[in-house]
Amino acid sequence: MNKLEKSFVLLLTLAIVLSLFACAPNLKQDVVVPLNAQTSDGKGATDPQFVDTVLENTQGEPTLVDTRGAGNFYSGVSFVGDYIGIYAKIKTPATYPAVGSSGQSCWVTNYANSVNANPSNPQTSWVQVGLRYYSGFKNFKTYFEYNYAPTNDYFLREIGTHALDTSVSYEVKYKTGGSGWDAYIGGSLQDNYNMGRVYANVQAFGESHNSSTVYLGPYVFNDVKTMAYGSASYVLNTTKQLKADLPYKYLVHINYYWFTVYGGP
Repeated sequence: MNKLEKSFVLLLTLAIVLSLFACAPNLKQDVVVPLNAQTSDGKGATDPQFVDTVLENTQGEPTLVDTRGAGNFYSGVSFVGDYIGIYAKIKTPATYPAVGSSGQSCWVTNYANSVNANPSNPQTSWVQVGLRYYSGFKNFKTYFEYNYAPTNDYFLREIGTHALDTSVSYEVKYKTGGSGWDAYIGGSLQDNYNMGRVYANVQAFGESHNSSTVYLGPYVFNDVKTMAYGSASYVLNTTKQLKADLPYKYLVHINYYWFTVYGGP
């Protein structure tokens, strides 16, 4: 076989290989990134500032709800049932988030649906404790808040400050012996309110008040646990999936008791 024939055979073989690639189906595989891995640009894969998608375990896809224009936007976890307590450690970001002319908060709460004077207008009652940051604030401010829907009784009291890049525990728990719900910050009792319910639903959320201007946190929730009615001890959340209102997200670390809420316009 002369050189011309050899060249012809080589070109023919190359053409056949290229045609096979062109006809092959597009088999794209999902890439699983370990939680402590580095992305291709060298940035931490778990740093919320560089995560474009939500990492979930095998129990299901994340719940992302587009509620733009509704006024309040949430990212976190909600427990529906008969609970007498919720506890979480919340870590603040290393720098203050951009909020425009609006604000945000991060908290734990109980809540129960009730009926106001108008039976066709169901309202919500709650006892809440957390931190907040609004336009003009120089610090994250801790607060206690309650709302009693049947009488439109609303109250909010700022308590102190929560430092940057610091983890502090927050807890709402029904008082032993029965006289309302106690609110704790850093293990210290701050206030109490009796909303007429021995047990209620509970939540741990980051909250934005304007999805067009507010960058949420990022806030890291850890050691998120609940206490059920009839129990005397807390249980870590390992099964309850999280949810987020667009454009906000969450990132699960190892399990559902440890997660970050973040995102923005």
